[in-house]
Amino acid sequence: SSTTSRTPLKGVARLRWRRPRLRRKKGEQFYTDWVVVCFAIALAVFSVLVGFAPACLLLYQSRHKPYNTDPLASCGIAHWENVTVVSVRSPEVDEAINLAGWYFMSPNAPLEGPKACVAVIHGHGQNMARDLWSSNKRTRTKSVLSKAVAPLWQAGFHVLTVDMRNHGRSGDTPYVSLGFEESHDVTAAVRFLAREKQCENIGIFGESMGGVASLFATAHNFPRNPHGDRVKALVVDSPFALAQWAFESWFTLKFGSWVPPVLLQYIWFWIGVVAPFDVDAVNTLHIISNIKIPLHHAHGRTDLLVPFSHAEVIHQAVMRNRTQTPPAEQQNLAPYQTFWHEQAHVQAYRVPRYHPEIVDFFGRHLLPSAQSAQPLSEKLRWSNYTNPLTVNDNDVYHVESHHDTHETPELSPGLPAIPLPAREPSVPFIPTGRQSIATEKLLRRAPVQVAVVQ
Repeated sequence: SSTTSRTPLKGVARLRWRRPRLRRKKGEQFYTDWVVVCFAIALAVFSVLVGFAPACLLLYQSRHKPYNTDPLASCGIAHWENVTVVSVRSPEVDEAINLAGWYFMSPNAPLEGPKACVAVIHGHGQNMARDLWSSNKRTRTKSVLSKAVAPLWQAGFHVLTVDMRNHGRSGDTPYVSLGFEESHDVTAAVRFLAREKQCENIGIFGESMGGVASLFATAHNFPRNPHGDRVKALVVDSPFALAQWAFESWFTLKFGSWVPPVLLQYIWFWIGVVAPFDVDAVNTLHIISNIKIPLHHAHGRTDLLVPFSHAEVIHQAVMRNRTQTPPAEQQNLAPYQTFWHEQAHVQAYRVPRYHPEIVDFFGRHLLPSAQSAQPLSEKLRWSNYTNPLTVNDNDVYHVESHHDTHETPELSPGLPAIPLPAREPSVPFIPTGRQSIATEKLLRRAPVQVAVVQ
C-alpha cells in the first residue's frame, strides 16, 4: 500500500489545462494578416499624403496667373518700356532666370540732383498687373501698379516693377522659396536700375512675400553687391516674421479653424522634408539687425493672412536691436518708421494718408536736396492726382514721432513674450511662442504702440 501511495497514478502527470487552439479554415490566417498589412500601408500612405500634398501645394504649385490690367487702364500711364531683368537661381546654382518687367520714366522727375528710382516687388501668388477681385472686401486687392507704381511715378520717381520667378511672365524654377531665393530677383532689379538706367539713388517697395525678399536682399545681398550702396530706403507692406507662422495662418484661413496645431506642425515637418532649402531660415527676425538703411514698415491690424502679431514681433526685434546698440552709435542708426492701420492684408493703399507718406519717405532719402523743399507728396496735388482706391470709412491709423527714443515699447495684451535674437546675426534664434486664433482676435482689439524712431 505504501508503494501504491508513493507511486502516482497512471496518467495523472498529463492532467493539466491547456489553452484550446483555434482551428482556422484554410486561408483564413493569410486573409487576416493581409488585412493588417493593407491597413498599415493605407495608414502610412494617408499620413504621407496629409503632409506631402499641402507641401507641394505651397512650394510647387504654378503661379503663372494672367494679367487682368495694364498701366493705362490701372493708373493712366500711357508710355512704358518692356524690359527683361536677368536674375540667378541661387549663389550655388548659377542658372539665369529671365524676369519680365516694366520700366516707367516719370515726366515729373527733378532735372537736377541724383536720379532717383524705385523697384516695386509684388507678393506671393500675384504679379505686377493682376487685380485680385473677390466678394470679400478683406481678400480683394489691387495690383502693385495702383498701390505703388502710380503714386511714385506721379511724384517724380522712375519706377521698375518685375514679376518674380515662377510668377506672371517670368521664368521658372522648380519651387517657390517664400522669399528666400526670390531675394536674388530684388538684387537683379537693383542691378538693372544701376547698370542699365544709371540710377544713383534707389529705393525698394515690397509687399507680403516681396517685402520679405526685399528684407533678405537688403540684409544679405546688397552688402556684397557692388551696387548695394545705391539702395537708400526700403518700404515693406505686411511682411511675415517667420515662414512657419505665415503657413499656419494661410492653412487655417484656407481650410478652417478646426485644424489642430499638431497637424500644422506635422505638415510643416513635411514641408521641411520636401523643400530643397532650409525653410526655418526664412526668418526675418534673424536678419532685421542687418538692415542699415531707412525702413518704413506698414501692417494692418485686421490682417488674417499675415496676422498683426508678425508686425509686433518684427517691431520688437528692431527696438531690441536699438537698445543693444552702444549710446555712441545710436545717433547713426537708420530711421525706422511704422504705419499701423485698420485694413486687411496689403491694403494700406486704402488709407488716404499712406501714399503721401511713402512718397515723402522716399523723397527724404532718395532726393536729399528735397529735404528743405516742399514735400514731394505735394506733387500729387499739383498734378490733380487723386487716389481712387482710398476709402472714406473713417479709417483709423496711428503714427507718432519719437525722436531719440530707444526704449522697447510694451506689446499688445495677449501676445506672448518671445525671446529676441542677439545683435550678432550668428546667434541662432527660434521663437518659442505659438500663434492662435484667440491671440489674433485679441490683438486686433488691443491698442497698438506706434513709433517713428531716428
